[in-house]
Amino acid sequence: MIQLVHLIGPGNLGKYYKVKMQMAFKEGDFVQFRHFLELGDSLVESQIADESNLIKQEMMVRYETQKKEAANNQLQISLQKAKINWILSLGAASFLAIAFFTFLNIRRKEKTIEKQRRNSHELEAKISQMALEQEKRDKEQLKLALNSQITKGLQQQAANRELLEKVEVLRDTSENPSLRQKTNQIHQILKRRSSEDMLLEIEETAKHLYPEIWSYFHDELTEINHMEMLYCLMVALGYSSEEIATLLRRSDKAIKSLRYRIRKKLGIDDTVNLHQYIQQLIVVEE
Repeated sequence: MIQLVHLIGPGNLGKYYKVKMQMAFKEGDFVQFRHFLELGDSLVESQIADESNLIKQEMMVRYETQKKEAANNQLQISLQKAKINWILSLGAASFLAIAFFTFLNIRRKEKTIEKQRRNSHELEAKISQMALEQEKRDKEQLKLALNSQITKGLQQQAANRELLEKVEVLRDTSENPSLRQKTNQIHQILKRRSSEDMLLEIEETAKHLYPEIWSYFHDELTEINHMEMLYCLMVALGYSSEEIATLLRRSDKAIKSLRYRIRKKLGIDDTVNLHQYIQQLIVVEE
């Protein structure tokens, strides 16, 4: 049978069985007919089995190929996902690092700015304190100078009065009309000049020591005249009523009238002490 398959070929074996079946049928040899019929059926089953096995093998090969391709694709996808996740993780880490260092940099700058601002405020406070202390020292020095000036002024006033008295004696005892006239002129000049120089110096001192008060009486209270302003400035500088009367060359009655006019222009009544009122202006300014 195998030799017959090799001689005829697998492709023609079915035809061969068919011819043999026809010959056996014609000859009436039913045994041979059935024999070749069974051989043909067996051949068909064998061919079907072979084809089925071949198909199974092809399907298995294709399945394995597809399985490998799917595995490779899955591996590629996994690798791609891992790469993407790595890139995202790296990006997130970089972003967090940048954000962290940016935050640290901002905080460092804020601390630096805050420190500079605090140092600036402390420096300004120190400068202000030094300026206040210097101003206080200047005022103390001016007050000391003022006290010295008051003493010298009073001494000068006493010396002037003594000189004036001598001039008056010379004027009154002299029998020479020309000499009496000259001594009288000298008397008037000395009397006026000594007082004017002293009052001018007092006004300049008050202007430097208490500029706000000087400006208040000099510029704002325009209804107050120069004599009334000098009285207020001398009160602010600490002159007594007797010293003020002497420097202004006014009698006690004239000084009382002067105080009355000042009260009226300042809008204060008799129950308020004028000297204390002016001293309070100094406290407010300081």
